[in-house]
Amino acid sequence: MIASLVAASTAPTGSVEVLTDVVMVLGLCVVFGLIAERLGQSVLVGYLLAGVAVGGPSSLGLVDDIQSFSFMGEVGIALLLFTVGLDLPLEKVRKFGSTALVAGSLQVVLTTIAAGAVAVAAGLDTSAAFVVGVAVSLSSTAVVIRVLADRSEADSVHGLVATGVLIAQDVLVVLVLLVIPLLPGAVVTGDQGGFVVEFATAFGKLAALVLLVVFVERVVMRTMYQRAMLGNARELLAMMSLTVSLGAIGLCWALDLSPALGGFVAGIVMADAAYAGQVRSEIAPIRMALTAIFFAYVGMLADAQWMFEHLGLVIAVVVPLVLGKALLTWTAATMARVPSTAAIMAAAALAQLGEFSFAVLTMGTSVELISNDTFRLLVSASVLSLLITPGLISATATSMQRRALAAGEDIDAEDEVIEHAYGDHALVVGVGPAGRAVTAAFAASGVPVTVIELNPRAETGGTDDDLPPGTRVVFGDAARPEILQRANLAEARILVVTIPDPVAIRTIVAQARQLSPELPIVARGRYNMYLDEIAEAGADDVVDEENVTGREMAEVALRRLVLAGRLDRRRVRVERRRSPQSEADLGTAPDGV
Repeated sequence: MIASLVAASTAPTGSVEVLTDVVMVLGLCVVFGLIAERLGQSVLVGYLLAGVAVGGPSSLGLVDDIQSFSFMGEVGIALLLFTVGLDLPLEKVRKFGSTALVAGSLQVVLTTIAAGAVAVAAGLDTSAAFVVGVAVSLSSTAVVIRVLADRSEADSVHGLVATGVLIAQDVLVVLVLLVIPLLPGAVVTGDQGGFVVEFATAFGKLAALVLLVVFVERVVMRTMYQRAMLGNARELLAMMSLTVSLGAIGLCWALDLSPALGGFVAGIVMADAAYAGQVRSEIAPIRMALTAIFFAYVGMLADAQWMFEHLGLVIAVVVPLVLGKALLTWTAATMARVPSTAAIMAAAALAQLGEFSFAVLTMGTSVELISNDTFRLLVSASVLSLLITPGLISATATSMQRRALAAGEDIDAEDEVIEHAYGDHALVVGVGPAGRAVTAAFAASGVPVTVIELNPRAETGGTDDDLPPGTRVVFGDAARPEILQRANLAEARILVVTIPDPVAIRTIVAQARQLSPELPIVARGRYNMYLDEIAEAGADDVVDEENVTGREMAEVALRRLVLAGRLDRRRVRVERRRSPQSEADLGTAPDGV
């Protein structure tokens, strides 16, 4: 029996080798990521270097079958774009305003035309030049957002402009991925009709996918959420969201559409849901692992041997590519009337090739519009451009600061941090009886309040006592840094943690203290034995619930004793007043009367 179970659990040799490769690559991603962090770079740069190191004949040669990572890499980029879509609700798009979106559209058009013209001059045909131009026009959402967040510049003017440009790129590339298989010279399977027919067919497939995802999300998921059918089992919500996103990715594969489209569409559809932030935080570990594999896979595709053999050509492409793209991005931002300082810094942030560039180049290669050498050249150039992006952003900021100081100007006057819509507020975790009491007290004092709560009924107004009017409710687990950031912890005046679980309180306080070192934090200490741990985690004040309850109970008991004593004395006086009359009526009298 045991032997049969052991035999049944034995995996094929090939599967074991793939699993070993994955574990090894992830381990190297951790090592190179730590090195990148120590050098002040993004961890994504470390992932790229890990891929360059393990793949290809001139590298360590630890991975022979690079194609085994292809599927995981495509799923990784699709899930990455799913989280990008989750972060694009209509409210956020409106916040960026038309200026940033216009700048993004102009940047894509100008860069595509310029890069395409260079590609034609280099000998590529029009279709291939179009693919190259679009790939060059796209920047890295993952790297740029991460670097800006690490520098606390995500909400600066240039940070918002860069994010708006990235949004425009991500939206416009959806149409590009539909068009590429229909370009003249593209080799695709099946009977092909005219361009208009094929585009209409592809657009129809995409529309059907969108409608299906909208139906599942709006009718099924939101209904379950609003009726609190999921309760507090947030992992089920994450599982449902992951199922929808992976289903959309798989459906795109089945419909001969780019898998990245499926992830991006699913994310955008869910972006306005109240649970979007919690979903993003729940799937973060899976997304981060697959993202690491994707960037490592890109590093493997760069082919270190080919890169070093053609290093002069790669550098000759990277330098004008980065400078030219930065110049065109600055031009587009200036045309959209972005302030000069913000335009320069946004241009420096967007001068690389990004995730959708790989999706565009991969599709161009699959339909035989792009040759392997062109693909290798652009991937190598992309890897180098991503490597220099953090340093380029930092160097540009330093240069702008020095120029402003030399001119006696204040750079922050033009590129200041934009105030959030919910800034300068009190942040309360939990809407139980304690949380509602704290929220009501803040509201009565005129302090805007944002509450974080995992119970969906709080979002839908199903709590026992209604929250004060104007209270903003963020659905999610406050122990997740993404949820604290969504609740705008950085702009809060105070954080009050009212939930009873001491372990969760300690985790929330530690996360909040790490994200906002100067924020006043008041926490609930339900049990005396956990007070020191919560204080050590970073709470400024811990309310000792056991002592407070003991004092309150003592006061109530003493009041009850006093009240009971008064009643006893009153009863005695009444009985004494009534006693002579009662005894006289009975024809008797007390002794001594």
